[in-house]
Amino acid sequence: SCHKGALRVCYTGPNGTQGRGECKAGVQQCTDQQTWGECASEQLPTIELCDNKDNDCDGIIDEECKASEACSKLNLKTRFVLQAKRSLSSPKRIECTLTFTKDTPQLQWDTQPTIHLHTPTWTLASLTFDKQTSPKEIKIVFYAASAWQQPLQFSVKGIGLLDNERAPCPIEYKTESLKSDCPDNMEDCDGTCADLSSSSAHCGQCGRTCKAGQGCCEGVCKELKTDPKHCGACGTTCAVGETCCGTCVKMETSATHCGQCGHTCKDTESCQQGVCVACQAFETMCKVGNTRSCHNLQEDNAHCGACGQSCEAPASCFGGKCLRCRQDIECGTGRLCRTGKCLRCPGDVECDDVSIFLGNNDVIIQSITTDTQGNRYITGQFFESIYLNNTSYRGFGWNDIFVLKQDKQGKDVWLRRGGGEGFDKPAEIVWDQANHLYVFGEYGAMQSFGGARISTPAEFFHGGQKAPMKLTIPKTGMNALFASRLNLQGELQWLVPIYAGNRVSNAYVKHHPKGGIVALFSAEDPSSIQCNGKELRQSIDPVGTNNTSHWVTLRIDANGQCMWARVFAKGPYDNNATALVIHSDGSIFVGGRFDGSGTFGSKTVQSVGETDIGIVKLSPAGKLLWYKTFGTKERDGTSALVLDQKGQLYVSGSFRGTLAIDTLPKLTSVDLDIFLIKLDTNGVATWSRQLGGRGSESSKQLIFMKDQSLLLVGVFWDVLQFGTLSLTSRGASDIFVAKFDTTGGIVSLVQGGGKRAEEVRSAHLEPQERLYVTGSFLSTTPQFGHITTNKNPKDKTFGYVWTLTP
Repeated sequence: SCHKGALRVCYTGPNGTQGRGECKAGVQQCTDQQTWGECASEQLPTIELCDNKDNDCDGIIDEECKASEACSKLNLKTRFVLQAKRSLSSPKRIECTLTFTKDTPQLQWDTQPTIHLHTPTWTLASLTFDKQTSPKEIKIVFYAASAWQQPLQFSVKGIGLLDNERAPCPIEYKTESLKSDCPDNMEDCDGTCADLSSSSAHCGQCGRTCKAGQGCCEGVCKELKTDPKHCGACGTTCAVGETCCGTCVKMETSATHCGQCGHTCKDTESCQQGVCVACQAFETMCKVGNTRSCHNLQEDNAHCGACGQSCEAPASCFGGKCLRCRQDIECGTGRLCRTGKCLRCPGDVECDDVSIFLGNNDVIIQSITTDTQGNRYITGQFFESIYLNNTSYRGFGWNDIFVLKQDKQGKDVWLRRGGGEGFDKPAEIVWDQANHLYVFGEYGAMQSFGGARISTPAEFFHGGQKAPMKLTIPKTGMNALFASRLNLQGELQWLVPIYAGNRVSNAYVKHHPKGGIVALFSAEDPSSIQCNGKELRQSIDPVGTNNTSHWVTLRIDANGQCMWARVFAKGPYDNNATALVIHSDGSIFVGGRFDGSGTFGSKTVQSVGETDIGIVKLSPAGKLLWYKTFGTKERDGTSALVLDQKGQLYVSGSFRGTLAIDTLPKLTSVDLDIFLIKLDTNGVATWSRQLGGRGSESSKQLIFMKDQSLLLVGVFWDVLQFGTLSLTSRGASDIFVAKFDTTGGIVSLVQGGGKRAEEVRSAHLEPQERLYVTGSFLSTTPQFGHITTNKNPKDKTFGYVWTLTP
């Protein structure tokens, strides 16, 4: 205890240090509680500062002085980084951050330093230092109530610690004069740095304030609740069909802005066409974001079985479950099964389309191709006339050829016609990457009704800028072939006649990867093969006389120069070439049938039955690499070839009886069925599939899709059965499009046709994987997908282009 107010000398340091060096005693005062208070003003031992004083009070001044040497070497006045900027959140303030340079990692502040201002217009607003989290950094804010444009200068004084020496360094740092300019993209508005293009308090100029609900957009105050170009925020533009209600909404469907901004539908209502309506008994209310809508959970792909439970493509919603359809019948009335999904048609972009081609008499669409822009090039034949856009175009003889260009919307761009007095027809049209169109076909020297031979030349093509070119009718034989090249404007660039024996038929053409074309056709007694006057028949290929038939493969380059021809399958009867495909390396694969016997190079093969199947592989130069034959005791033939990405060949055709190929299990059929066989690169069969049903079936085209799914297009009579899927014809013969996976399993099956006979001439898959099927129909009301046409009142054969997404 002590008497209140009494004083006494005190010292709390270590014994023996009082009165030494800088250490000295202090004074204690007695408190109101009659206890001694703190020992004030005493100086205790500290770390030796190496300042010519005995700071640690041990009787020795600046012993060893390692810290002083280390501090001196650092040249501390050059070890600072100062960042100063105007405050963007508070006016008339400068925010400073002081740190040590990166090459001084061992230096940090011991305690919070002191700040001394050298410019009286500024005052210290705050000083922040946290030794635990940021011992190398201090943050300082200065404020100027007036004259804040004047420069700022201040000093920092404190003690720094060298970590590796564990010794203090006295630090004093004086800044340069700091200017308080705003950033380049801002203006100084009475002490506040403001972006005049976006500041609501200074919009376009200092002091101009936007009203509540407005925003400053490019220096102009905009109503963010109603402006469709700045909806809710500057630069947020509403899409076509949307209205700005503080956010972009579709008033036709928005449950919170139905028909007008702020009009909210009840919880039991959805917004339909801008009107709040209650769901029907079979519908459920589902909410997605701010939109509430009524859905049939039994068939809605986005809400299948429950709100928000969507079906992943290509599955569709059936009975509240996500399933993948395979046939139209699985989807119900008003829907089509395409790409595994049930589509409402019309309406969906993947729904089918069909173009019908009429004339005064028969019209057949033979072939179609497309370019990279989606334009379509169609070729076909017509008897007497063809109607396009309410205009009738007359022919030149018995049967004539047309080539038509349409844009990707199906609008006619140009028409070209060709032919003579005889029977003329195209085989195929192909497009190449050089934007050339190649048209290959037949032109005839048919006998006139009076018995005299027609001699008037055939002309190709009428309708262009240039006069048509003429082809002389052959003096012998029933008909001849032509090859032609057009540009995308429909102008004929060259025309080549081809004479090959008494009669030619079954013509096919494909683009060659090195330019030009490869053509395939059947020829009767081709002792000479004249291509533009050049003899191409080679002596190594035996040919027959007296009604013998042959397969002929012919190569023409991009300039119309005839290069070579090869002849195979010489036989006494029905030897016809029927399929052609070309590998990317230029190798050529040919398919057909032969009756009795057929020659393949130096070998002669006897058919097992009436007609057998033959496959030939040629090098790019036409050299025979290998051939393969097989068949039953009935009539068999191949009709389609295609190559996969590995160069393996897929062969399709028709057979009846027992079909054996290599070591594969035998295929057996009573009716005419379709076979699908896969050959490896050496021509060895690796698997086979039989496709049929009750009645007859015939394949026409094989096409690979990007995912290596395989499309098979053809016709069938009565009932078609592929695995577990089946179709029943609506009349004599119907069209089918079958899709198979990579193992040959059936994926989907599509039907087209009416009560009479329909046929397929070709199929083409464009890069966007829309499939074009062409041919002719006899039915008065054929059905293609969801479309039923009644454009055949004359009971004629008319042409079609059926477009679908398989």
